[in-house]
Formats: sequence, structure tokens, C-alpha cells
Amino acid sequence: MFIRAIAIALAAFAALLSFGPAHAAPDIACTRYEPVGTGPDVILVPGLGSSPAVWDGTIAALSDRFRLHRVAVPGFAGEPPEEDIDESLPQDIPSRTAQTIADYIACRGLDRPAIVGHSMGGLTGLIVASEHPDSIGRLVVIDALPFYPLIFDPAATEHSVAPQAATFAQTIRSADDASFAQMQMRAAASLAQSPDHAAMIADWTLASDRETFASAMQSVMTSDLRPALPGIAIPVTIVYATNHVATPDRAKTLYEGAYSSLPDVKFVPIADSYHFTMLDQPETTIRAIEDALKAK
Repeated sequence: MFIRAIAIALAAFAALLSFGPAHAAPDIACTRYEPVGTGPDVILVPGLGSSPAVWDGTIAALSDRFRLHRVAVPGFAGEPPEEDIDESLPQDIPSRTAQTIADYIACRGLDRPAIVGHSMGGLTGLIVASEHPDSIGRLVVIDALPFYPLIFDPAATEHSVAPQAATFAQTIRSADDASFAQMQMRAAASLAQSPDHAAMIADWTLASDRETFASAMQSVMTSDLRPALPGIAIPVTIVYATNHVATPDRAKTLYEGAYSSLPDVKFVPIADSYHFTMLDQPETTIRAIEDALKAK
């Protein structure tokens, strides 16, 4: 359902992740997240504007078999935004988040944990896998592409979408509160099937820092990770939604084409789901995640 979500968001200028400073003091970096459960380590990365609470069902289902670390993103879903970011750090949010995840893994001494990332969290996972190849052992990407504009333009490039991304980000920044709320509620209705879940998603976005949200959206729209895919040697599982808009054939063509250069990749469609597969089809999504984590 990622396909429908972005298409509606772009048409309506309705916007659909990061830790603290990437090189924070060791005691802060190591204790930033309280692991839950026992077993192999898994880092859960939410999507753009989302709360770590999006993983509550996943944690409830898997915490007896895995130790789960939930990422909370500064500036999103009520988290305080980052301030005075060191100029030596990556300035775009996905890359800065990826650096922070790598720092967290090293600081805690985790042995090549898995990353499970939804939406922008999946994009961040790809950055970790490509820029810190020895940090993680496998990756599960949920309903995310290596270059999001492929949804509306198969020939898109970072350069060609830059003006549109800038305009989109400025619209997010400049919208008054009432208009922004209306846009987010409209967009959220396309992201999850349940009205209650859609309202929760909209609430997360509305609780986000507007500047952080706009900047992250612009970075996501202009980050093409396809050139990095051939260098990612770990197993990657791509979980994607299908429905009456993102039909099985259309979604299969889009995702398998976008990720065709990954050396070790498996695709798992989630039927009858919108973008938030872990909310729309929790049992199927959790099964796909666990199968990927346990695969030899």
C-alpha cells in the first residue's frame, strides 16, 4: 500500500525517523533504548513521523524469542527535535539515523543484529547495510523502496525530483495548523485500513516537529540507494503490501524491479493491506518478520 500512500500524499501535499546526536557520549548512546525480551538482537526502526509504538504488537509477539530495541526518532511523534547538530555529521535525517544506529550497535557491543525497518525505517536500514556492512547480519524492509519517486515516475532521478521535493517540503512548513491537520488525516486514511489506526497515525504526525518532518520528507524523496544495492551482501527480505490499488502484479513488478541488484533478496507480499502492514495484517507481517530472522 506504500504505492497508494505516496501517490495520495503527493497529490494532496499531505506529508506522510533519528536518534540524538550521532556521536553522543557513550553512556547516552548505550542506554538510549531499553531492550525488551530475550534472544538474538533485533533493532526496530519506525517510519517517517511514526512512534516506536507502531511495533507494540510485534514486540508482544516476538519478545520471548528475540531481544528487541525500538528506535525513537527525535522530532517525530512527540519526541523532542534535535538541536545544534554537529556539522561533521550527516545532515539528512535518514543518513544521520543510520550513523546513530551503527554507533548504538558498537557501543552496546551487539553481535551483528538484524534491522527491521518500516517505510523510511527501511530506507535507513539500507543505508546502515551499505555504509556499515559489518554492523548488521540481516535486514527486513517493510513497504519501502530504495528510491521512493519510482512509484510515480520509473525514470525519476534525484536531480529530476529535487524541485518537487523542495516544493513539497515548503508546503509542509508553511501550511497553517488546521490545513496541515486536514491533510494528515486524509493521508492517514490511505495508510491503514482501520479508522482507529488511521487516527493514531495522523496523531503521530501532528505531534511531530514540522521542520524535522519536512526536512526528512525532502531527504527521502531525493535519496536514491539503488547504486548501493549490489554492495549489500547480507540477506535482505522485502515485505510489501498489496491491495486493490497496489495490485499483486503491479507491486511485484515495482518492488522486484527496484531491488533487482540486491545479491541476496527475498520478496514477501502481504495481501489486503495498506502501508502499515503490521497494523492491517499483524499476524502475516509478524510471521514474515520471524521467518526472515530465522532464515539460514
